[in-house]
Amino acid sequence: MRYFLSAVFLVFAFAMSFAQSSSVVGDAEDLGNNCYQITENILWQSGAVWFNDPLNLEEDFEITLSMNFGSNDGGADGMVFVMQDIGLNAEGEDGGGMGYDGFGGNGPSIGIEIDTYQNNDQGDPAFDHMALSLNGYINHNGPFNYAGPVAADFTAQNIEDGQDHTFTLTWDRSENELNVFFDCAPRLSANIDLVADIFDNDPFIWWGFTAATGGLSNEHKVCISEFALGLEDTQEVCLGDQVQLGVVGAEGGIYQWSPTDFLDNPNIANPICTPANDIGYTVTFTDVCGEQTQLETTVEVINVELDVPEEVTFCDDEPAPLNIDNPEGLELLWDGEPFTPDLELTDGAHMLTAQLGECSNEFDVLVNVQEAPVIDWEESISFCDGGEQLIDATFQGATYSWQDASASPTYLTDQTETVTLNITSDSGCERTYIAEVTEFPNPEPQ
Repeated sequence: MRYFLSAVFLVFAFAMSFAQSSSVVGDAEDLGNNCYQITENILWQSGAVWFNDPLNLEEDFEITLSMNFGSNDGGADGMVFVMQDIGLNAEGEDGGGMGYDGFGGNGPSIGIEIDTYQNNDQGDPAFDHMALSLNGYINHNGPFNYAGPVAADFTAQNIEDGQDHTFTLTWDRSENELNVFFDCAPRLSANIDLVADIFDNDPFIWWGFTAATGGLSNEHKVCISEFALGLEDTQEVCLGDQVQLGVVGAEGGIYQWSPTDFLDNPNIANPICTPANDIGYTVTFTDVCGEQTQLETTVEVINVELDVPEEVTFCDDEPAPLNIDNPEGLELLWDGEPFTPDLELTDGAHMLTAQLGECSNEFDVLVNVQEAPVIDWEESISFCDGGEQLIDATFQGATYSWQDASASPTYLTDQTETVTLNITSDSGCERTYIAEVTEFPNPEPQ
């Protein structure tokens, strides 16, 4: 009986980015829609596809995909699902090497071969078969053959039938158990500590597929569901955005997501979720193998929120800072440039952007810079003894406060003194003017 792991770990964004984040090597070609042609039905082809986002072997995962080995029963040579620590340009030998043989010495790797041609020198059986081998060696009689060979399809000797076949790999880190299924039937199982025994305690590895032809050929294709890595147990989405949930179900299968809140259709394999708050879902569905499966996921909503004033008013002679309480340590931008508390604010409409990872929120801020009264003022005034001096500070809509507490727009003086005026506009902006007034004595007659 096939089992399912309840926890898988890579996000939907990763699954959706397969086509954009893969490295195609050799004769392989990206066909679009998450499908790849590893080789054409041409002699002496070799190709590989590696996904740029590594797997983490410290986490449980399940990978389900579709493989097509062509329709020439007398063709060759097959495909290999590979996990490796060599790099995104790794490529092995063509022919019976299936693009994997030859990795040896370049770095650690593990390959699940699906071999469609009998190479007697490699210990191949007569039927199309599967085996688990290490470090780029595919000789079944050698020390690197870890499991198999076994028939790829236990009901038939041939899988070069032009049909799509389902390949599933599961990894249980707590048990260090690797299981491989072909068309929903268990075919290979191994207890092996991939992290310690294979990849020298490095849990992050590259993964993908290789294939090759030789003196005989077949087309080799792989298609990966957008949800090949299953349903993530926790997903994040920015408030106001949407995320697509999904499982690898079956055509005509029955799907039920619960609760139904925020889902565009709770009865399909891949509903769109536009949540207003954190929410957990359970999905019950029929998988590609016809079995009923139940999985859970939690969608966490990231709400980038700040207390930002919609309008700020200050006087031009005393600019006020824009104080923003930012307890979450968000990245702040003012009109697209880094925001600092001592930023000089200018009159007009502005945009404050708060960012947290991929999520952001925009706040409109209207800055009103009010002008303090500007009058014609002389800082030094003199007149002759016995005279007087009128200082006119008239400014429309202003209020006045002289040093003698008078509130007139004018001030009349007949003595030497320091005159001080605080003038305030109707918008509340104040400016202070000071003048030194000197009374000069008249000249004595000679």
